[in-house]
Amino acid sequence: MRSTWKLTVGEYIGCFFLTKWAAALICGAWVMLAMLLSRRMLTGSVGALALIGANLAIRAVIPATSRWNVIKYANLVSLLRTNELIGAYRNLYWFGHPVPLLLVECIAATVFAVGFLMAFLAVFSRHVFRAACPRAGIRIRRRTSRFTTLPRQETYKLLVMQGAGLILVLFALVQGYTAVTTESYLDVDEIYYRYYMQHVEGPLTRKSIDWLTEQNEEFEPIYKLQSAMNAGRISTQEGQAALSAYAALQQKMGVFQRVVSMAQNLNEKPRSQMVYETGWLKLFDTADRQDVTDTLAVALVCALCFSGLFAMERQTGMVHVIAPTPLGRAATVRCKLRLAGAVCAVITAVSLLPRFWIVIRDYGLGAWFAPVYSISEYASAPEIPMFLMAALLILSRYLAVLCMALATLALSQRIGNAFGALFASLVVFALSPALALAGLEKAKWCGMYLLVHVCALVAQRGGTILAIVLPTLCGAVCWCCDAYLMDCFGTEKQQ
Repeated sequence: MRSTWKLTVGEYIGCFFLTKWAAALICGAWVMLAMLLSRRMLTGSVGALALIGANLAIRAVIPATSRWNVIKYANLVSLLRTNELIGAYRNLYWFGHPVPLLLVECIAATVFAVGFLMAFLAVFSRHVFRAACPRAGIRIRRRTSRFTTLPRQETYKLLVMQGAGLILVLFALVQGYTAVTTESYLDVDEIYYRYYMQHVEGPLTRKSIDWLTEQNEEFEPIYKLQSAMNAGRISTQEGQAALSAYAALQQKMGVFQRVVSMAQNLNEKPRSQMVYETGWLKLFDTADRQDVTDTLAVALVCALCFSGLFAMERQTGMVHVIAPTPLGRAATVRCKLRLAGAVCAVITAVSLLPRFWIVIRDYGLGAWFAPVYSISEYASAPEIPMFLMAALLILSRYLAVLCMALATLALSQRIGNAFGALFASLVVFALSPALALAGLEKAKWCGMYLLVHVCALVAQRGGTILAIVLPTLCGAVCWCCDAYLMDCFGTEKQQ
């Protein structure tokens, strides 16, 4: 609607796709050039992302009203903003003269496309001519082989050659930044509630009752005014006017009465205890605000870390070299699976540590041996101690990560191509949480979200059965993937 072009809707859509294609062509030319210049896939991937990240940083840092706004819009990221390019009228500053945005981006696109394509062709032709006509007199340095072990070699393949080490470091940095910068906003009622509950948390003893009785004396002025109104010594209007001076104390009194009511209801179930449940509910994500994002994050990390571990053996031909070795393929695949299990433990810890950090820092976790039904939201749950619920959270997260990792390894072995396995893994495990975050909430039930969210499901009727069935099914899937890898890679005959 804001475009100054005299276009129909169909023509606008055609320009939209043409612009997207041109931007993708330019980015693809740069990625091919970066891969050609690098010796390893990891180095090429980092270099390709570095330029795009630099363009994104330039666009974010330079304001639109700056004298350098030409640089802001003449980059790769701005080429992808097609509605901004053809759907609005803007002039940029160019040494005191206004320049149309369309002209700037067309010139930038031409320079980027010609530059990247010419550089790619020049580097490619140089490699071809060198391979066809090697120079005489070139000395080949002989590299002395070093003694290594199978676990050390497989660890090097996964963490260095496949870039899993860099991915884990980046994931840890993102999670650490999230934990440090996340702020929990506690209102006045929550502050009062935490104060009372942390003093009486645990089994209700005589000492706790005496402490509550002592705290009740703080509200004596309110009790006296209420008694005077009930006895008719003062009118209701006078009583309300007098109570208005104790507005803050009344708010605190309401929270105190809630705590007293919880203490009185402990007799409904045996062995119930006073539990400050806010931290536990945040940890188990009963409000369903973090588990979908966590599912997407670990799915991305697993796909990036494990999609090329078996595919690289087939792509490089090492699968035929490993077969006649004394240990053979069976020992190799067992080592890969053990290493994958260890990396999955790291991914699980990194994904859960920020949540534990935030909850312990802002709310606290107490009454570890109290039954989970001491929390009203878990009234229908069986008698499970709180520490076992925390263990269930860690175990279910680890099983979910392990299942995604082994399935990705199986796809890597079956497809035989790292990018194909990466795409397949993302479709199977990352698509459903991505759709859920995009607004299609019911899509989350199609992936590993159920296992990640199992502690919150225990609060519902029948949730205990799910807490048993889901890990069992996940374990069966892991066993099937393990057997498939051992059968296809470990016992395959040399061709």
